[in-house]
Amino acid sequence: MKLLTNWLAATARLPRQHKLALASLSLLVAAALMWQPHPFTHHDERRSLPLIDEQQASMPLENSEPIEVGLDADDPALTVPEDALEQDITSEAARIHTHTVASGDTLGAIFSQYGLPLRQMYQILDVNQKAGDLRLGQKIDWQIDDEGQLSSLTVYQSIKYRDQYVFGADGVSYEQLETTGVYEQVTLSGRVTSSFYQQARQAGLTPNQIQNLVSALQWRFDFGAESHRGDRFSVLVNKEFIDNKAVSSGEVMAMLYQAGDRDIFVYRHTDGRFYDEQGHS
Repeated sequence: MKLLTNWLAATARLPRQHKLALASLSLLVAAALMWQPHPFTHHDERRSLPLIDEQQASMPLENSEPIEVGLDADDPALTVPEDALEQDITSEAARIHTHTVASGDTLGAIFSQYGLPLRQMYQILDVNQKAGDLRLGQKIDWQIDDEGQLSSLTVYQSIKYRDQYVFGADGVSYEQLETTGVYEQVTLSGRVTSSFYQQARQAGLTPNQIQNLVSALQWRFDFGAESHRGDRFSVLVNKEFIDNKAVSSGEVMAMLYQAGDRDIFVYRHTDGRFYDEQGHS
């Protein structure tokens, strides 16, 4: 009570402007203490949707069909495509199995590795004792029947020659097959820096081809005495190719040798002999 009396006395001594401001502030504080917010109310706003006309919603029976009728098991859209491996496994066609001879491989080890009948391996050795002579990198392929028996086996001796074994009711037959390639003429050229023989070898000629050329030209040119550094030569060789690979050293068809200001030319005729441009041999 004493505090209130002192506060009123102090207020009475304030200037008139301060008294008005203090009175206004007191009213604002009282109004703030008496005000309470209204509780939050959720307004549930609902909208009505138009109903679909039953006549519009109904579907003619002739345009509908049962599910089991509409789905076709053979429909491409329902078929999952097989990958290459699955197609290879499920295929009923005869497949060719291939093996490349690795270090330490023997014919018996290969037969055991793939579960091939050893009895048939001995049949192969009976018709060709050299069948077991395998080389590193050599290719072997075979086919088996529905009972797991060999129907054929092929051993590739080279890109040109292969040994084929075919099994039948009477046993096994053996045949060496040859692949015929495409013959193309190739020009081998060189320049003599030490000797004709050395440069001809570097150009790609074989020792036999070089000896044949020297022998064919001996009546016109002595390579030992007349060949000198700087001489040029070109040799036309007919080679056989299989899959763009040369499978033979080929046959020399013609040669042009330029020794200084001399041009010596010879060509092979159909009789196998060499002639010069005047037809002399």
